[in-house]
Amino acid sequence: MHPLTASGIPGSLLPVANEAVLSYSLKALERCTVQDTKIVCFGPTVSSKVSAWLKQRHQFFRNLSVETVPEDQVTDLNLQTLLATHFHYSATVTACFTQRSSPSAVTKPGKAPKSVDFIGLDASQNRLLYLDSSGEDKREVRVPLHVLKAAQHLDVGTHLADQHLYVVDRRAATQILQTKTQMTSIQKELIPYMVRHQQSPPVSLAPQGSSGGLDAASNASTGNATSISAPLAASGARRSTVESLADCGAQSRHGRSWYCHAFRTPPDSLCIRADTLESYGDANREVATPDRAARLLGRAPDERTGVLLGEGVVLGHKAMVGTGTIIGAQSRIGDRSSVKRSVLGSNCKLGANVKVDKCVLLDGVVVGDGVQLHSCILCPGATVAEHSILRDCQISSLTDHRIGV
Repeated sequence: MHPLTASGIPGSLLPVANEAVLSYSLKALERCTVQDTKIVCFGPTVSSKVSAWLKQRHQFFRNLSVETVPEDQVTDLNLQTLLATHFHYSATVTACFTQRSSPSAVTKPGKAPKSVDFIGLDASQNRLLYLDSSGEDKREVRVPLHVLKAAQHLDVGTHLADQHLYVVDRRAATQILQTKTQMTSIQKELIPYMVRHQQSPPVSLAPQGSSGGLDAASNASTGNATSISAPLAASGARRSTVESLADCGAQSRHGRSWYCHAFRTPPDSLCIRADTLESYGDANREVATPDRAARLLGRAPDERTGVLLGEGVVLGHKAMVGTGTIIGAQSRIGDRSSVKRSVLGSNCKLGANVKVDKCVLLDGVVVGDGVQLHSCILCPGATVAEHSILRDCQISSLTDHRIGV
């Protein structure tokens, strides 16, 4: 994520639509009435920064601890639906997948697919029989023989993307990790192991009641993982529904092999990982759309223009701001300038006759007169000189860094 993290800001606190990435996951858990959450960070420096941020902004969680890898997921997915699906299918693990918007962009004829997930499903498209989320370029996929023998039908494709969001049976995961002590990654090791051994599981799961262990793990990978241990703390009818599903799941699972479920997000929901510069820009633009901004940010854009303006924003003469744009507080847009499908942080200053399209400008960015920016990311405090034309660029936050024509 360089240069966004060059200043030392943890990836989990990078702003998406002027809100920290981590806040979207916490809000999703809050909507699901989860009150006990564990956040795992990489190293004491990151832990202290995340802890300080949490103390200022999140008071909902009853027991929220930061131990030692940032959360990079932006979603408005209803986690209650994910949990209910997990219990309904009596699953040992449920993995969340999204449809790739353009499979051809990563899969070209005659070349090995790049940075894709190889996912194998049964005829119902519900049971997960094969999973390879390593991201390595491969010209062939090797499916274990016992999987082919057990599955009457197996479809392996790259049209789905693993969101690294999993619901895992705690007893199964705990017993596996006790015997496989060399495992260090949920996404690359634990989940594929459970999928691979579901026909003849090495761990026997006896039925138990609703307290029988549920772990939600998100974005877990070697050296860069966030795991969340989240006992449900719901109340009333919502809690009783989840508990009854858990009881049914435990009873129906007794005496049968493991079941690994593939949960596909609804088409109208947002579930995106801001783990690359490209996906970071995409996440900002997705959240900035009027309907999602209202749901995720809690502030509805203007009904007529579809624009979300912060306090003290100044628009110059004949300045134009298009739908799907967010402008942070105290920012100034110069005369005859246009901003389309972009996110601007606070205290940004745009000169006259500036054109900004599909860009992310973080706090304190200064753009000179006559500048044209397209699909660019500008770090806090970056300065762009007059009449520059930039496309597909990332500009660091060095205070004396100026970009000319």
